[in-house]
Amino acid sequence: MEDKTLIKYLLNETSKEEDAAVKEWLADNPGNQQKYDHIQWVWETSRRLIPQSNIDENLAWKRFLDRKAQKEKAAPTPIIRLASSTWFRTAAVFALMVALGWSLVSTLPHAGKAYFSAVSLESGNTSTQQPLLDGSLVTLNKNTQLTYSQKLFDKQRLVNMSAGEAYFEVQKDQKKPFVVKLQNLTVTVLGTSFNVKMKGQTAEIILDEGVVKVEVGGQQVVLDPGEKVTVDLHTGALDKSLQEDQLFRYYVNNRFQAENILLQQVVEALADAYEAEIILGSEDLKSLPITTVLEYGSLDKNLEVIAETLGLQISRDGGRYVLQ
Repeated sequence: MEDKTLIKYLLNETSKEEDAAVKEWLADNPGNQQKYDHIQWVWETSRRLIPQSNIDENLAWKRFLDRKAQKEKAAPTPIIRLASSTWFRTAAVFALMVALGWSLVSTLPHAGKAYFSAVSLESGNTSTQQPLLDGSLVTLNKNTQLTYSQKLFDKQRLVNMSAGEAYFEVQKDQKKPFVVKLQNLTVTVLGTSFNVKMKGQTAEIILDEGVVKVEVGGQQVVLDPGEKVTVDLHTGALDKSLQEDQLFRYYVNNRFQAENILLQQVVEALADAYEAEIILGSEDLKSLPITTVLEYGSLDKNLEVIAETLGLQISRDGGRYVLQ
């Protein structure tokens, strides 16, 4: 199928015969539909990216006809007078917008690829922040893998997460919910900020702002800000509770912020973040309150700050840190 026929179809300029031929061509092969979707996406994206043209179309068209007339006088040969048709003029504007649109599309996150297929995102030994096509932001903690797509004609913005932890800051779109899938677990939002963590067969969703719905195995739970749910991905069991601190955001803000919380909570957060074993030397220390801000840098330095703040001692026992 020629591109000019597809453009005519897109602009509703096809005859009945052409209209039927295009529909038959689209139904014949999924690749044909993808080609048409590609053309349609470029057109729609170009219209959004170039909302108002500074080109005087009437003047440009007159100059085109003048140049054409001069060429016809110099070499009078039979030609097909498409230039006088509404379709030809519209197609010319289409071509101009597409050319300008492509130059702008190349500046979109991941060059706009997520409009057509899944885009893979992953982090190595450090966290990374990535913008998405809809203006949302995702921060990947280390060793995280996910794919996302925001296909033009789909009814949702989809993320498939296979490993690790990510913090999502989602732009609101009533027509296209933002959906995160982890195996048989589905998290659905419109516009909000939340954290998703996978560890083995356990998933944890913590809500910062907005509202999210978590579904698994026919069950569902709705979270309000300051709430979290822990999910057993094997059995589908849900455990909803309050999130008492903001320590989970350490890889987003690059700091551990503790405001009058238990030392045990801070130690657990540090142990998880640095993949280290940290032991409290007595039961009394677990309930000791602490207020401090620790930069997400050296574990040794952070433990020294804690020890100095609370008047504790640090020792090493093999690969373990001991606070007492």
